[in-house]
Amino acid sequence: MHESNEPDTGEESAARPTSPEVVKALVDNHRRFLAFLERRVGSREVAEDILQDAFVRGLAGASKLRDEDSVVAWFYRSLRNATIDHWRRRAAEGRALERAGALEEVEGPAADDALMDTVCACVSELLQTLKPEYAEALRQVDLEETSVKAYAEANGITPNNASVRLFRGREALRRQVQRACGTCADHGCLDCSCGRPAKGPGRGTRPRCKTYRPPSSAGWKRRAPVTKVMVGKGANPNSEATMQGHANHAGHTARSHAAHGHTGQGVADHSPSADAHIDHQRELSVAQPDAGRRVIEIELEARERVSEMTPDAQFVAWAYNGQVPGPTLEGRVGDVFQVRLVNRLPEATTIHWHGIRLPAPMDGTDMTQRLVAPGESFTYRFKLSDAGTFWYHSHANETEQMERGLYGSMVVRGDDEPVFDGEQVLVFDDVKLDRSGSLAKFGGFVQWHDGREGVLRLINGKAEPELAIAAGQVERWRMINASSARYVRFSLGNQPFRIIGSDMGLLEAPREAREILLAPGERVELAVGPFEAGQVLPIESLAYWRTTVKRRKTEPFGTLKVGSERVSITAIPARLRTIEPLASADTPSNRTVKFSVRYGLPMGMEFVVNGQTHHDGEPVKVGELQVWDLVNETLMDHPFHLHGFSFQVLSVNGQAREWAAWEDVVNLPPTSTTRIAWVPDDRPGSWMYHCHILEHHAAGMMGHFEVVR
Repeated sequence: MHESNEPDTGEESAARPTSPEVVKALVDNHRRFLAFLERRVGSREVAEDILQDAFVRGLAGASKLRDEDSVVAWFYRSLRNATIDHWRRRAAEGRALERAGALEEVEGPAADDALMDTVCACVSELLQTLKPEYAEALRQVDLEETSVKAYAEANGITPNNASVRLFRGREALRRQVQRACGTCADHGCLDCSCGRPAKGPGRGTRPRCKTYRPPSSAGWKRRAPVTKVMVGKGANPNSEATMQGHANHAGHTARSHAAHGHTGQGVADHSPSADAHIDHQRELSVAQPDAGRRVIEIELEARERVSEMTPDAQFVAWAYNGQVPGPTLEGRVGDVFQVRLVNRLPEATTIHWHGIRLPAPMDGTDMTQRLVAPGESFTYRFKLSDAGTFWYHSHANETEQMERGLYGSMVVRGDDEPVFDGEQVLVFDDVKLDRSGSLAKFGGFVQWHDGREGVLRLINGKAEPELAIAAGQVERWRMINASSARYVRFSLGNQPFRIIGSDMGLLEAPREAREILLAPGERVELAVGPFEAGQVLPIESLAYWRTTVKRRKTEPFGTLKVGSERVSITAIPARLRTIEPLASADTPSNRTVKFSVRYGLPMGMEFVVNGQTHHDGEPVKVGELQVWDLVNETLMDHPFHLHGFSFQVLSVNGQAREWAAWEDVVNLPPTSTTRIAWVPDDRPGSWMYHCHILEHHAAGMMGHFEVVR
C-alpha cells in the first residue's frame, strides 16, 4: 500500500506557512504553556501529550496570525479548550471504570457466577453468538483466568495456536459489541448504563455494555483501576495511559534499552533530556516543504494481527496498519513527512527512520523521545533531503517487535531519476518458528551469540513468493534486508545484474555483478533484466558463514518467472551522479571504534564498544571532518549502522574502496579495520551507532555521542 502522491488541490495546500516569528513565540513560551497545563491536569506526561497535539493542530491556525501577543493569547485559549476536553473524557472514563475499579479482587465464586459477576449481561449474551471454540477460549482464559498454556494443553493445541484463537475471538467479540451497541461502542462506551435499558427515545431495551475491553493474556480481573476502557475505534489515543495491565502480554514485557541489562563503565543514560519535549515542538514547525512540494500526512497504527505467512505458520504478529511489512511510504526530495504513530500494542514502542537525515528529536530512539506507551500517540515530522531507498522500524525492544513485523519501506524520488520499465520494492526478512509452526521462543545462547535467524524466509512478508517480470524489460529492484541477523548473499540464478545504488541512493556509475552481500539494515538498488520469455530464476541467498554456531547453506527466498516479451523504455545513463570524496584512504583517523566481546553473564560473553556496553563517546563538532577507524576485534561479522548521518567507506584493511557511495550501514568482516569519513551537518543532539544484529545491539554493542555546535 502506497501513500498517495497526487498533489493537493484543497485550501490546505494553499495555506500560508507559519511565520518564523509565530513559531518562535510558541516555542519560547513552551515552558509556560506546559506549566499552565500541568497545573490543570496534575500530570506532566498528560500535559506534554495535550501540548503536542495542540501544537500540531495549531500550526495551520497560527499561520493566519502575525502578531506575537495575539498568537500567545490564541494558543492559551486553545489549551483551555483542550483541558476542558481532557476532563470531560476523564469524567466519562471514570463512569465507565467505576464498577470495574470499585471492588478489590475477590476469589471463591464458581466459574459461572464469576462470569456473570465479571462481564455485564450483554457481553455474556454476545459470547453465545461466537464460534464455540472462540467463546470457550474467552471464557477460560479471559474470564476464568486459566493460563494460555493450560488452556492449550486441555484442548490439545499448541500455545501459539491458542493465542491465535484468543486473538480472533476477541476481534469477533469486539465486532459483535459494536454491532449490538452501535454508537456507544464506537465512542468507547462512555455513556454505558450496563445491564439496564438504553435511555432516550427509539433506543429500545437492549442493554449497553461498557465493561468489556480487549484484554491481555493476563485475563480480565476486577481490581483497582489499572487502565482506561477502550472498545472500538473511538477510544482517545492521546489521553493518559498507564503501563499497568500491559506489563505482561503473552510473555512480553514493556521494555526499553534501559531494561536490556546494560552494564559497564561509561554507559550512556537511556532517557531523553529534560528539554526533549521543547526540542520536539520546535522541530514540528521547522520542517517545511520546499517550494512546489508538500506535507504528506500519514498515520501508522501499530496493532496486533494474525500473521498467515503460510498455512502452517500462524501467530499473532505486530503490524503497522494491519500489514507486514507496513505500508510503503513514498515522497519526493523536498517533501515533508508528518507521521502520527498510534500505539495499540501491549507495550511501548517508537519508530526509527533508518537512513533519513532528520533532526535528533525525530530519530525515534529512547534517548531522544519518551517511549510511546499503549494507547498513546506521537507525531514525527521531517523533511526528505535525499533520494533513495530507506525503511522504518521499531526502536524499542527491537529483537521482539521487529521479529513480529514492525517494519516497512520508504521510497524518496529525486528530480533526475533513471527510467525503468518497472520497479519493485523487496523487503527480505526471516522468522524463527518451532517445529509446530509457532513463533519460536526468544532467547538462548545460540540467539545471543549468532543473532536470531529463522527458517521461514520472506520477501515482503510472504514465504518464498513468485515474482514476475516481462521478457526484454529491465526493472529497478529496491532491496532492503530487514532481518534481525541474517546476511543475504543475493543471487538471481547466477544471472548478471547491475548495481546502481546503495544505502543513500545512486552510485556514480552502474557496476555489473552476479551476487551482492546485504548485511542486516543494508539497502541496495539493482537494474534487473532483460531476460528471455519462459525463464524461471531462483531468488536465493548463497552460502555465507559469518563465524556463527549455525552455518547457512544456499537457501531460496523466492522465484522470478519471466513472462511474454514487451518493449523496453529503460534508459540508464553511464554516469548516474557525482560523489565528491571527503578524504583519501590514507587520511589519518581521529577516532577509533572497537567492536569486541568479553566475558560476562548471563551467556558467558558481552558485546562491547571500546570495552564498554553502550559506550558513551566524545562529542563531535558540526562541520568538522570525522575519519573513524571501525575495528572489528571479534571472529564474526558485524554490520555497523550510524544513525542520522551517512558516510563514505575509504578503505578496508588498508585497501582503498574501488567505488564511491554514501552509506549508513557497512559490514565489518572478522578481525578487520574499516575506515570511514563523514561530516556532521548542523543537526545537534544525541545520536548513536550500533551493530545491526539486533541481539548484539540489545546486548550492548552500541555507542552514543553528541553533535555540538
